[in-house]
Amino acid sequence: METKPSPGKGRLTCPRRHMPEGWDPPAPAWSARFDRITRALVVAIFTTEGDTRRAQTTRLDGWLAQPDGPVHVERAAYTARSGDRATMTVAYWCDPDRHRAWCERDFDAWWRDPARLREAAAHALEVLTIPPDRLETIFGHAENAGAVGTGQSVYGPVQEHLYWGSMRDRIPAAAQDPLASLYGHNLPQAEPGETRGRRLRVTPPANLCVIRSGQNWAGCDAEELALYDASVRPALHAGMRYLRDHRAETGCLDLRFANEIGRTDEPLARAFGLGIFLSLGHLEAWAAHHPTHLAIFERMVDLATVRGEKLALRLWHEVFVLPGEGQRFEYINCAPNTGLLPFFQASDV
Repeated sequence: METKPSPGKGRLTCPRRHMPEGWDPPAPAWSARFDRITRALVVAIFTTEGDTRRAQTTRLDGWLAQPDGPVHVERAAYTARSGDRATMTVAYWCDPDRHRAWCERDFDAWWRDPARLREAAAHALEVLTIPPDRLETIFGHAENAGAVGTGQSVYGPVQEHLYWGSMRDRIPAAAQDPLASLYGHNLPQAEPGETRGRRLRVTPPANLCVIRSGQNWAGCDAEELALYDASVRPALHAGMRYLRDHRAETGCLDLRFANEIGRTDEPLARAFGLGIFLSLGHLEAWAAHHPTHLAIFERMVDLATVRGEKLALRLWHEVFVLPGEGQRFEYINCAPNTGLLPFFQASDV
């Protein structure tokens, strides 16, 4: 599905409260209108850890191809906090009713089967339901990644780009709502206890912030790839590790840095970080002030300066600020430090 950016200088519909007067971005970027969403975007994140992950992923791939399946799917692999290799599938629906029908066809019966509790594998199901006014995306090239891969129309170049606060300015709901956490600045703590042999459900508070931030180096020539590997990639990995390992300091509840893979597990020239923050403000604070993010930003600017118009690296991100209702976070046999389990009260399903 080819994405065709609209020509001309773009303006989004939400008030631009943080944009400097007379702002002209130093580099172009595009955003999505999300005009093909029926009430809400549904993003389902399926994760399996352990020896049976390949068999489970194959089964899931078959179900995702059924009627009422997702409009767009991406797969990736990463090392989980447990140390096991994990496979993550991220699937997008533009209609919550189609997602519900898909779940009822085969998936929910398999997920709820008591046999899952006796498996050696660990499974996580995180279903995000996001109204269009609580999400945004930005990318520097036409990129069929994430929610844009569902066929949303693309607008730009946009002015809400490359200044601190532009991410918030691209989220329509932020014009009337600070989107703050009920917990303020401090992470809550929960004690999930023994988690093996249990299917646990977490009910998250409103305004959790989820970001997928992606990199695509498939089009880079040897010179650019060498520069990226020597400078940008180490800073990026350091920033992702910091978020993963400093939850209390950053407000990042979970961070998974994953390499994308194809249908037969072959590695692709794409990667992304998936982060869940207590609020949009926590993500903004890290991005604006922390040395690990400033290093990523500065090295990326250096690369862009050296390469100029020859720059082929493609960067994108999408941000979701979750309402309190409609979210589903469930964990089967997962370690106690997985996902949201360390922070919010979990109940057996």
